[in-house]
Amino acid sequence: MQAFASIRDFRGDGPLGAWLRRIVVTRGLNALRFERRFVPLEDAASLADLGGLPLPDPALRRAVASLPTDQQVALRLRYGLDLSPPEIAGALGVALGTVNSRLARALAALRVHLEVADV
Repeated sequence: MQAFASIRDFRGDGPLGAWLRRIVVTRGLNALRFERRFVPLEDAASLADLGGLPLPDPALRRAVASLPTDQQVALRLRYGLDLSPPEIAGALGVALGTVNSRLARALAALRVHLEVADV
């Protein structure tokens, strides 16, 4: 609905798909920010289910929920929506290196968090 209402704002200097993805990502980030304001800390793990990233393991849900928002978003777009890093960079409006570093840091933090949880 927002894309339809905002079609006059589409400048046409890039692909329509990238413009639409940007709207979806922005709406998702806004929803995540809104949810985070009102979700009790003990329920924060449920936020990991947003964005199509299936996480059946409760420990993994908690680990993802403990990550910074930008890393959670990168993980959701990469593994939940199966976007490539260049597509994620375009959707978020950041450099490809930024996407790659967010993914690398998120995966490293998850690895450490889950190794500690297993001990």
